[in-house]
Amino acid sequence: MNQILAIPKKNSKNFFHILLVISLLVIFSSLFYLPYLAYNNEKRNKISNAIMQSYSLEKLYSLSNTINIEDKKLSPFVIGTLEIPSISLVQPVYSTINENLLKVSICKFYGPFPNEAGNMCIARA
Repeated sequence: MNQILAIPKKNSKNFFHILLVISLLVIFSSLFYLPYLAYNNEKRNKISNAIMQSYSLEKLYSLSNTINIEDKKLSPFVIGTLEIPSISLVQPVYSTINENLLKVSICKFYGPFPNEAGNMCIARA
């Protein structure tokens, strides 16, 4: 009975070799993927900072700079910023959503514009 349940030594050695190879593949792939994620995040932050420096929020919120509803629907513009000091995040928020804008910054997904009644939903890829 014990002989039936026993694993032959040759098969167990192959099993551990396969397990070792899989483990090494996972380790090496994570060593390359984590720096890629850090680089991609840094690139997004640089683009967001460039956008933030090019827009003046005081001008966007001033009463003299009213924008037509038709203009709001046609071209994206920055409607504000999202700041989370605990994680050092400062990101511009775009007025419309599409795949290219989501790659760059936060976008308004649904709801009214700032200074209008209602709740606004934002999204980030």
